[in-house]
Amino acid sequence: MKLRSPSLRLQLVLSVLGMTLFAALMFGFLTLLFAHSVEDSLFEQELIRQGETVQQNWVKTGRLSETGSDYINVYREPSLFPADLTKAFAAAPDHREFRGDDGSHYQVLEISLPGTGESAWLAADLNGRQVVPDLHEKMIRFFVSTTAIIMLLVASMGLLLASRLTAPLTRLAQSVSSQDRHEVPAVTGSDYPGNEVGRLAIALESAFERIEAFVARERGFTRDVSHELRTPLAVIRGGVELIENQPDLPKRVTAPLARIRQAERRMTETIQLLLMLAREEGQNAPREQVALAPIVEAAVLAASDRFGGRDRAVTVDIPPEAAASLNRAGFLMILDNLISNAFEHAPAHALRIALEERSLMIASGGPGMPARIAASAGKPFARGTDSEGVGLGLSIVRRLCVRDEIPLSLGVSEQGTVVRLDLRCSSDFTDSKGQE
Repeated sequence: MKLRSPSLRLQLVLSVLGMTLFAALMFGFLTLLFAHSVEDSLFEQELIRQGETVQQNWVKTGRLSETGSDYINVYREPSLFPADLTKAFAAAPDHREFRGDDGSHYQVLEISLPGTGESAWLAADLNGRQVVPDLHEKMIRFFVSTTAIIMLLVASMGLLLASRLTAPLTRLAQSVSSQDRHEVPAVTGSDYPGNEVGRLAIALESAFERIEAFVARERGFTRDVSHELRTPLAVIRGGVELIENQPDLPKRVTAPLARIRQAERRMTETIQLLLMLAREEGQNAPREQVALAPIVEAAVLAASDRFGGRDRAVTVDIPPEAAASLNRAGFLMILDNLISNAFEHAPAHALRIALEERSLMIASGGPGMPARIAASAGKPFARGTDSEGVGLGLSIVRRLCVRDEIPLSLGVSEQGTVVRLDLRCSSDFTDSKGQE
């Protein structure tokens, strides 16, 4: 069973909130990055200005002069730096910013001494002079609080907007899903706005009208067929009973009358079964414990009488105690179709019906079913060029197997055709040893 996914309205709100949160986080990150860059740029410009002053004094006096800043010092060589800065500078002499011990922070600028080809270094001790790091906690709190307020406002506005946008679609979904499963939903396209939802509603209205007309035709056809077919069968049944009650009935007609009665009874069951399939009532077909050997033998005898195959080699290898919980009429119709196909399409070859590992196997010899027909077997009106049927037998078989939860497999080779009915899904199955 597929889990129910969140509503479209909730998905829209969550999407807007996600984009808002992403934008807020990016804005906060870029703000902090910009603040650090601006502050570092200010210190760097001060270092450059002080370096130019030192250079000017060198030209005038030939000596290194102190800077005019209390946190920027001049050094003739890096070894004279503070100990923690000397260590950090030695590890990365091409850097301009360094971290010392205890979280200290330095900026270094190398300047040339005019006329000597030598260099000097200016080092700015930024401990206690940086503003942005000290404001990190306050800035983060500010960003969190403002983001929460913005998210609350966006959620409220998004929920309102999503509700307005999805209201027609929600109403359409409720209109379609609230109907009884046996009734065709009724949708009026003019009740919806003229956007995509309205166009969908109009399309559904047209489709449901066609479905309703089709269902009405199907119900009328089923009702008429039920009456028109059962009436002649009742006449046949009454005629057989009338003939059987004749006191001077010749013995030679007893067997034909029995076959007529049996054919009438099976025809009646077949009509009822097909009508059940057409009306969805077949979804709850009654089951009973069915002995497999007698029902298979009855299907074989019926096919033999129909196709004149009493001299054909037929092997039935089913233990007498084998049984399964099945719908008797449906299973008999499955067997009738499968065994009749074997008699019709491979009349000169052996037929074997056996119970193997809780699967009923029907193996027919001969050339087998052509590949073109095997690919479409089970589809309505799929049949070979030499077949006298209309191509509905295997289609009905597959529908019955789906209804009764009997897996069906069809194997075709040069040695013949093998059909397997997996009865393991049938409850109360009893195998050849009498075990459940």
